[in-house]
Amino acid sequence: MFVFVLLQTELSHNLQQLSERAKSTTEFIQRLKGMSDKVNENCEEFEGIVAAQCDALIEALLRRRDQLIECIRQDKELRMRALKEQVATCTSRLQQTTALLQFCIEALKETDSTAFLQEVYCGVETICTVDGLHFRCLYHARVKAFNGSGEGDYSELIGLQTAEVAWFTFDQILSGPGLQYSEDSTTVTGEGWEHRVALGSVGFSRGVHYWEFSVDKFDADTDPAFGKDEKGWAMYIDRQRSWFQHAGAHEQRVEGGIQPGSTIGVLLDLNQHCLSYYVNDEPQGNVAFKNLYGVFYPAISINRGVSVTVHTTLDAPSDAEDT
Repeated sequence: MFVFVLLQTELSHNLQQLSERAKSTTEFIQRLKGMSDKVNENCEEFEGIVAAQCDALIEALLRRRDQLIECIRQDKELRMRALKEQVATCTSRLQQTTALLQFCIEALKETDSTAFLQEVYCGVETICTVDGLHFRCLYHARVKAFNGSGEGDYSELIGLQTAEVAWFTFDQILSGPGLQYSEDSTTVTGEGWEHRVALGSVGFSRGVHYWEFSVDKFDADTDPAFGKDEKGWAMYIDRQRSWFQHAGAHEQRVEGGIQPGSTIGVLLDLNQHCLSYYVNDEPQGNVAFKNLYGVFYPAISINRGVSVTVHTTLDAPSDAEDT
């Protein structure tokens, strides 16, 4: 009987423990069910976040695609416009060249040179200026008078000898805005923050020509003083170094820059069809550009804080003559 009571007590104790464990298991199952709902809720929220981010990414990609397509179209239009302008320029040059060739052929056939005299002035003045003549050349001219009663015969040939060396100033009309000129148009000062080009008044198509720019003022520390022009043949120079630049391309970096008081020489040799630069009477690198054909105008590109004076009627450097 005593053993039965002990077993009964132990069984009751075990049943109580099992009951508590069953209760804990039931509570754990309920918590698992609650966590399942939480998982569903979190997954739905995560799905929404992923969907929103994907939509934003797709929208950004589409927007970037449209921007790239528009950029390509604008670049295409720009290149097509530049190509059309180049074609028009080449066509015009070809027509001028063809006309000149025909004129030369006819001139070779003609024995009387007066048949090709070009009329340069007709009016009441007794003195006139003829522009566009080459330097160091002899031109022949004839004069004839006329009035209401009729016209007379041509005079005997008159020899017109042009200057031995070229001289020119800055052309205030053809140059860009934002520039201040001296009264004699030999000094130019940059006023705006953008680079501006001052153009010379005379163009050259043959011969050897040399001129210099003296740096009167150069306050800019980081920007280049000269040469920021994509359309010309230029030397891009600052206080420390220089490059030769044409059509947006930089070549032949040379150490050594300029400061107030420096001089920059430009040697345009159209006999050899090349262009060279000098800084303080010393060559700035090798020959900058070759194969130059056509008409070339002196020019300089400056920005704010820069003032230069052009000096013309100069002889070419001695080393250039030796070369």
